[in-house]
Amino acid sequence: SFSRTSSPNRTLRYSISARPAHLLGGGDEKRILAQIDHSKEGATLLIDKLKQQRGELNDHFKEAPAEHALKLLTDLCRYRLHLKYFRLAHRVFNRLNVIVDPQKIQLARAGGNLYRLMDSEEVKEVADEEPGIAHHAILKADVRGSTTVTQELINQGLNPASYFSMRFFGPITERLSTYGAVKVFIEGDAVILGFYELEGDPSEWYGVARACGMAKEMIDIVGLKNTDSQKTGLPLLEIGIGICYLDERPLFLFDENRPIMISPAIGSADRMSSCSWELRTEIDSAEFNVDVLKIDVGEGQGGEKGNKYLRYNVNGVTLDHAAFEKLQSEISLTRVRLKLGERREYFMVGRFPDATGKERDLVVRDGVVGRWRQGSAERGTEIGERFYEVLPNSKLATQVIAAAKKQVDAEQ
Repeated sequence: SFSRTSSPNRTLRYSISARPAHLLGGGDEKRILAQIDHSKEGATLLIDKLKQQRGELNDHFKEAPAEHALKLLTDLCRYRLHLKYFRLAHRVFNRLNVIVDPQKIQLARAGGNLYRLMDSEEVKEVADEEPGIAHHAILKADVRGSTTVTQELINQGLNPASYFSMRFFGPITERLSTYGAVKVFIEGDAVILGFYELEGDPSEWYGVARACGMAKEMIDIVGLKNTDSQKTGLPLLEIGIGICYLDERPLFLFDENRPIMISPAIGSADRMSSCSWELRTEIDSAEFNVDVLKIDVGEGQGGEKGNKYLRYNVNGVTLDHAAFEKLQSEISLTRVRLKLGERREYFMVGRFPDATGKERDLVVRDGVVGRWRQGSAERGTEIGERFYEVLPNSKLATQVIAAAKKQVDAEQ
């Protein structure tokens, strides 16, 4: 459409085909002009104006074609970028939920999904809250023989609850604070402890080392209990401990206000603490308390609990590879080689601070994974895999510590 004023009080408006506008876009001028009815008033004036605009437009783009093309492309890219930001923001805001219910807040905090918008006064109120968990280690103790001991105590007219509380669970609870351990799950035949490394406090990130120290204490507790059981004619307890580390926070479910930890490290520690019944008659436990055998491919069978390995763990403590790597980052370890009989064994010796700051010795055996072939154990077979056993307080551990000290003195 085109309009012009023919007089102060009169405006003439003409409606013609939209085709003349194609002149500005570079269309065929002759073909377009042939379709215009020049008899209509204002048509000629419109065509002249379009031709003028077309010329000016052509001159404009001839002067700086690259600049305007770049500006157009830039604006288009900016539009697409902000369109994507808009869609992303839309998805994000759809996932946000403002909550005020205390139980929902607790669940969101436990899952690491709580974000709090607070003013300065509210920040002061939560300043004393315990920081979140950055990483964690899990200790799983597989207690064997508790059912037999319980039944024997009943047969003798004794109270199993008092016996286990005073001689096993009580001493364990007393030592939790020394090593910064937290009860995750405790039952008659299973003890699971957590060792948390808190955000913003890397100077206290000794989760694996302190788990090893707690494991040694538990071995001592069972040993003392068994000494007493021998005197009173009661069956002996047996324990196997596995320690695993995970470089992330655990998740928690809640049964009312009681937290229930969810962590892959629990299942891994359970496998590390287990002991294969097939190995009890195959492996001599006089020297060490832990051994690991890889099931030969040709055996066509798997280990217990879906493992590719058979584990021997009788009153012993074993670390998974992630826990051993973490231990190496926590403390300085000295590698020692000792000849025991006809075999040479490697050990790692170091010291770590417990939660009270007291320095404690730690000895880890760097063992060789053997083979399980044709129903028998082949120990010491080098297959390029290692396992790690924490030595309990023993004469051998004392001997290794002395050898490490002698080695360090000689190097200095």
